[in-house]
Amino acid sequence: MLIASKLIFRQVTTLCLSLTFVLLGCMWLVHSMRIVELILKSSESFFTFFKLMLLTVPDLLVIVLPIATLISIIFVYNRLQNDRELVVMSACGYSNWSLAKPSIFFAILVTGFIYFINIFVLHESFRQVRDVEHKLKNSFPNLIVTSGVFNPMGDSMIYVRQKLGRNNLIGITAYVDKKDGSPYTITAKEGKLITKNDVPHILMKDGNRQIFNPVTKKLSIVYFDETVIAITGPEKTTIQRAKKPYEFSIMELATRGQESQEKGQKLRMFVELGQRLISPLYPIAYTLLALIFILGSAYSRNGKISTVIYTIVSAITLQVLCMGLINIGTKRIEALYAAGLIMFATILAGMLYLYFKDKSKYKS
Repeated sequence: MLIASKLIFRQVTTLCLSLTFVLLGCMWLVHSMRIVELILKSSESFFTFFKLMLLTVPDLLVIVLPIATLISIIFVYNRLQNDRELVVMSACGYSNWSLAKPSIFFAILVTGFIYFINIFVLHESFRQVRDVEHKLKNSFPNLIVTSGVFNPMGDSMIYVRQKLGRNNLIGITAYVDKKDGSPYTITAKEGKLITKNDVPHILMKDGNRQIFNPVTKKLSIVYFDETVIAITGPEKTTIQRAKKPYEFSIMELATRGQESQEKGQKLRMFVELGQRLISPLYPIAYTLLALIFILGSAYSRNGKISTVIYTIVSAITLQVLCMGLINIGTKRIEALYAAGLIMFATILAGMLYLYFKDKSKYKS
């Protein structure tokens, strides 16, 4: 690689990595709001929150990397053009294709990395995120005990006068009617939500247990300092959930799409497969669009904001068009093929334009 090509490649790489971290941090912060709300309502530790945040990184990278690549290409080449470095390189014999090669090579590396994520990482991260969220929503008592109302839970009916913080309870009354024994009522001044073996329990303090004997017609009362009752059965934590298409691997999407008897499910599988294969090509397409407008325009001493606008509008148009066709693909598979055709046509046209373009159009 020539010195000028190494310079361009290094600048694009450095800027893209910096932008990726910044954009990833912003999107990570916004995405964390929903996770924080879920964690605060549960008795989970910070480790669970950190795990969920890490599992969202692959999906965010797939979104952020094409944007960071586009911004990096626009910024670096516009700066080189405004500083007349591109003019000097063209005068030294560099063609548009030679000037474009380092950025195209970088875009290919980014595309390969996104393909790696889509094929080997993304579906597994989605599956683990949904598993943790499903567990939080279905296993923890603080999500199913509401203060001020009667909460039916299996063989129990529980009333809590007040709920403090995440898991502290005030004024607890529980009516338990088990099939293998006599019904009884437990009241306690205070308590706490706990989890044992993934089964929610209430730890009751300073209360009594009342049992009515239907034979003797007598009510017996037992006072306690501390007792524990389960508020949901073990089957509550073993609820099976249906897997979404984005939780399947590439091979599973292909095989299940062919084996599925339901047309709607088959189309959803193929659309997800097409999305995984088409979306990594955005960095290459964005790079070629930026290079066509920047390298194909005449040099201007004052700079040309129009080339930046044309590039951004073209990239947005391509993304909206492909995403719209992919969404339509859930009803008509031809739309998915059209999205792939448009993407490949854009890349091929950009390559041919830069390769056969005259060496320079810059004017001093």
